[in-house]
Amino acid sequence: MIEFSDLKEMPKALVKVQNLINNPKKNAKGMHNAKYATLDEVISVSKKILADNGFSVMQSPYNDGEVMGVETIFIHESGEYIRGRFGSKFTSADPQKAGGLITYYRRYSLSAMLNVASENDDDADSLKPASAGASDKQKKFLHTLIIEKNVNLTEELIAKLKTINSKQCSEAIQALQAHNISEFNKIVAR
Repeated sequence: MIEFSDLKEMPKALVKVQNLINNPKKNAKGMHNAKYATLDEVISVSKKILADNGFSVMQSPYNDGEVMGVETIFIHESGEYIRGRFGSKFTSADPQKAGGLITYYRRYSLSAMLNVASENDDDADSLKPASAGASDKQKKFLHTLIIEKNVNLTEELIAKLKTINSKQCSEAIQALQAHNISEFNKIVAR
């Protein structure tokens, strides 16, 4: 779910920021040796540019019953803001797992709001058949929709999203655009 204040000054500043920020270096490896930028790296490429253009960012964990996530707020010096929440159902009592998931949410939320790619952008994806892995562009759009629709993700669904193929990603995007969360969950769980 995304919430905006009455925006007048902030959009102009955000355009400038997004033109100045480069994609962060992919400095870590995750599942299936997929490269991604750590939260530190995403913050490193953006913090000074944001501050120089009148922005501050606040990220705060939240817990609404079984749903745990992160709320990210971009605040402009004009007082205008953009706020978004990204979370999922989480029932583990392990604080290290909770901390890891919060870091994951922070990285994805910040990357989405900055419009930067914090995961591998493999140009070979466009040369693979439709059953190949989803392109970074598809994944980025899907993640934006997940945030906008405030979709609750389990750890299992998060893991499956990392390996989603192109066809599944397209179907998942269509399901979210149609506000059909149960269909989205079925597609990703396959």
